[in-house]
Amino acid sequence: MWTHERHNEIVSRISENGKVTTNALVDGLSVSRETIRRDLLELEQKGVIQRVHGGAVLATNRKPKAEGPNPTITKPNDPPSENSFQQRLNEKLSEKRAIAQIACTLIDDGSAIFIDAGTTTLAFAHALTGSAKGLKVITNSIEIAGILSSQPDYEVLLLGGIPNTEVNATYGELTLSDIERFHVDYSIISPVGAHSVYGFSSYHLREAEVARAMMRHSTKRIILAHAEKLGVQSRVKICSPESIDHLVINDTDSPDLDFPRCQIHKAFMN
Repeated sequence: MWTHERHNEIVSRISENGKVTTNALVDGLSVSRETIRRDLLELEQKGVIQRVHGGAVLATNRKPKAEGPNPTITKPNDPPSENSFQQRLNEKLSEKRAIAQIACTLIDDGSAIFIDAGTTTLAFAHALTGSAKGLKVITNSIEIAGILSSQPDYEVLLLGGIPNTEVNATYGELTLSDIERFHVDYSIISPVGAHSVYGFSSYHLREAEVARAMMRHSTKRIILAHAEKLGVQSRVKICSPESIDHLVINDTDSPDLDFPRCQIHKAFMN
C-alpha cells in the first residue's frame, strides 16, 4: 500500500469514528508500528490530525493537503460516507432481490466463485441456495459463508484475515494472500460506485483491495449494482469499466448506464 493511500485510510477511519488507536491501525493496515508512527507524525505536521496518547484524532480547524494521484482527502466533491452496513441491509430490498435472481442465472453448476462482502452480494447468496448446484464458494463475508455452508453440495471457504465487526467480514494482508492461492470461474462484486469513465469503486480501501484481488484471480467478473450507484465515483478505485464482463442492475433508463464493453443484464421487479 502506498503512503498516500495509508494516509487517506487513516483520515477516513478517524473521520468515521472520531478517534483511532495505533494498535487498530497496525492491525487494520497490516504494517509495522514504526510505519504508523511515521504516518501519524506526517499527517500531524500537515495539520490533518492531532496525535493523542495511543492514537490520533482530527485536528481542530484542519486544512489538510491531498497527496498522491487521485487525491481523496480534500477533494471538493468527495462522496459522503456510506450508511452503516445495518442501514444498507434495509435499503433497496426489492432491487437487490431482483438483481440477485438475475445474477444467479449467470453461474453454471459446478463453478468456483469469489463473493465479496456487501448487502447486494448477501442477497445474491440467499438466492444462490435455490439455484446453481455443486459450487465451490470463496468469500470474505462471514455471513455469506454461514448461509452457503448449509448447502450440502457446496464447498465453502471463508478467507482468513482481520474481522471487521461492522461488515461482518475479513480484511487485510492475510485475506489478500489467501485470494492469491486460487483462480476461479467467477467473481461477484458489489461496489459503491459504477462510473462509465472512472470505473467501479468502493468507499474503503480495504474493500477495494479485496474486490480487486478477487477480480484479478477470476475468469469472468460480475458486478452487482442498483441504479443509484450509476455515475457515482467513490473514494477508492477497484477497476476500470473495461475490466468487467457482466453488469447486473435493476431496470433503469439512466444515461449513466454506458458500459459498451460488458454485457448488461437488467433485473425487472415484480
